[in-house]
Amino acid sequence: MRCWINGLPETEIAVSDRGLAYGDGLFETVLVQKGRLHLFEEHLQRLAKGLRKLSFPESVINDLKED
Repeated sequence: MRCWINGLPETEIAVSDRGLAYGDGLFETVLVQKGRLHLFEEHLQRLAKGLRKLSFPESVINDLKED
């Protein structure tokens, strides 16, 4: 599993984590049709905007593009 906690990469989330208990964080979904991501660039723009508001490092969006 790959996740970010307080702007840092982590491999697990503690049961006591506030984000886990209350749903704090950034959540995005993207439509997949016939194996293709629908409006993917727009999705990445929304995701990047949310990441900036939460003070994530800019490198995170590049990591997501690679994934």
